[in-house]
Amino acid sequence: MWVVDKKIVRHLIQRRGGLLELPVRVKYEYCVEDGVFRAGSLQRDVLYNADAVIKHIPELSKERLAADVLASVDRALEEELRFAGYLAGDTPLFAAPAGNDAEPAPRPPPKLILP
Repeated sequence: MWVVDKKIVRHLIQRRGGLLELPVRVKYEYCVEDGVFRAGSLQRDVLYNADAVIKHIPELSKERLAADVLASVDRALEEELRFAGYLAGDTPLFAAPAGNDAEPAPRPPPKLILP
């Protein structure tokens, strides 16, 4: 069974004057088989206004912003899947790119933030 959902993830950017909160729209889908997340099945699309952020923070590159936003989105999605009980252990969220036999860098476990 494929699950498709949408959510808004808040990405925080540290600035000298405080924090800037960037809302990121995320559409994601994943496969659940027998009540368990199928490894590598997560797909996500993100939407945010990068140009407005770069305009207000010119020292931030688009590439760095994109990488940081995707990291925040991935943490939020992993946290949601763990909280829902679909994900356990070190199950990979995304399929490995073709031709990449290198082991991924270990990541710290996500921190659960309950509503």
